[in-house]
Amino acid sequence: MIDEELEFKIEQLDLMVKRWRRFFNLYRKISKPGEASPKEEHEFAELATYFTRTYTPLATNVGLRIQGHPDVLALVTDVPDAEAVRQMSDMQRRAFENDWRANNTAMNQKLGELQLLSDHLQNVSAFAYYAKRFFSNRVVQWTVGLSIVVILLGVFGVFKMLFQFLNDLVNK
Repeated sequence: MIDEELEFKIEQLDLMVKRWRRFFNLYRKISKPGEASPKEEHEFAELATYFTRTYTPLATNVGLRIQGHPDVLALVTDVPDAEAVRQMSDMQRRAFENDWRANNTAMNQKLGELQLLSDHLQNVSAFAYYAKRFFSNRVVQWTVGLSIVVILLGVFGVFKMLFQFLNDLVNK
C-alpha cells in the first residue's frame, strides 16, 4: 500500500535535507574570502529565507525533534546572509558547524525512519493499515470497550431473566 501523506512527507523532508547540505556548502565557500560569487551569496540568503519559512511547519508535520542543539531556525537566524558569516568568530564557527551536523543527523535519521515505514507499508494491505489506525484511536478503543461491556451485561442479563423464568416455572 502507498500512503500518499507519508510519501509527501518523505519528499518534502528529502528536499529540505538536500537544501540543508547546499546551505552548508555555501556557508563554507562564503567563510573563505574570495571563493563565493555574488550569485552564491544570494543563493545562501535565499536558502536562509526558505528555512525560516518552511522548517517549523515541516518539522512539526514529520515529528522532527532536535535534542540538545538549536534547531535549524535558530541557526539560520544567526547567519541570514554572507556578511553575517564573515563576521563570525572561530568559536562561533565551530559552534555553528557542530549544530549544523546535529541538525543534519536528526533530519537524516527522521528521513530514514519515514523511508523504512514506507518500505514496511509496501507489504501491508490498505484495509489492515487503516483498520490499525482506526482502532489505535483512544476514542474508538473506549467506545468499543464500553460497547462490549454493555453487550455482555445485556447477554448475561437475558440469561439471568431466562434462568429466573425457568426456575419460577419449575417451582410452580
